[in-house]
Amino acid sequence: MNAERSPDPRPNPVTPPAGRQERQALRGTIAPSGEAMTFENATHLVSTDAGLLDLDFICAALAGSYWAQDRPRPVVEQSIRNSLCFGLYEKLSRRQVGFARVVTDGATASWLCDVVIDGPHRNRGLGKFLVSCVVAHPHVGATMCLLRTRDAHGLYERFGFARAELMRRPPSAGGPVAPQDSAAGSPPRPA
Repeated sequence: MNAERSPDPRPNPVTPPAGRQERQALRGTIAPSGEAMTFENATHLVSTDAGLLDLDFICAALAGSYWAQDRPRPVVEQSIRNSLCFGLYEKLSRRQVGFARVVTDGATASWLCDVVIDGPHRNRGLGKFLVSCVVAHPHVGATMCLLRTRDAHGLYERFGFARAELMRRPPSAGGPVAPQDSAAGSPPRPA
């Protein structure tokens, strides 16, 4: 007797098309897995292929967010080059409609940030689809993944995130800060 199975809610990984790895290397974006990963559902796809990212869309989407509204384009570009990025695209048009960025060592720790869905595409389950793809990536799912949100706790709790105390140090205005000698309370001297 054949029992019908309900569709698998997890993203469906797709083999990346040939030639994309070369474009990714040209863009300089870190891809810890070495090769772009693509996931798809019926209407959209999520890819870590840096060659597909639409920098104009990403900058505009982040400028409309509460956390990155004043982030200059060169900083956005540098953050993308040094992160594992996930673009969300319409399947038919290949137009980018979402973005997520992960800073990770691929082994122990990762920080999920800059998760954004284009306004007209919200409330369609695309944020859930995007986050499900992010946590399914082997260099994210195998790590302790952190994030910060002001208004989307319910979304992330669906994927195993729990509220926890977090300490932070803002960037210094004048550049790197010298380490402090814990005994004297002053910067250590070079040996």
